[in-house]
Amino acid sequence: MYLGRIVEEGPAEEIYARPRHPYTAALMSSTPRPRPDPGAMGRKTVLGGDPPDPRNPPSGCRFRTRCPIGPLVHPERRICIETDPALAGDGRHRAACHFSGEAARLAEETKT
Repeated sequence: MYLGRIVEEGPAEEIYARPRHPYTAALMSSTPRPRPDPGAMGRKTVLGGDPPDPRNPPSGCRFRTRCPIGPLVHPERRICIETDPALAGDGRHRAACHFSGEAARLAEETKT
């Protein structure tokens, strides 16, 4: 959940294995790992900026002002500014992200 909106839902095993929302991927990358294998360390996703005021969320995707795959990094992704993404997916595992496939790749890069 981000700013009062569900951004991802599904079976825990699937979400842990392959998050489809960049906020979920960032949360997963920040989770400490017991006895991590130094050779398998991925990079951490560090979110910039401060969360927006939940009483006045931004237009479009609420996460876009901090998103590592959104319009701050890719200015051509105007859809994130203009349209609130629907919670969509395969029925069991859904995410509210216009670029959920890229979010899944981001999560793979940050796995430890």
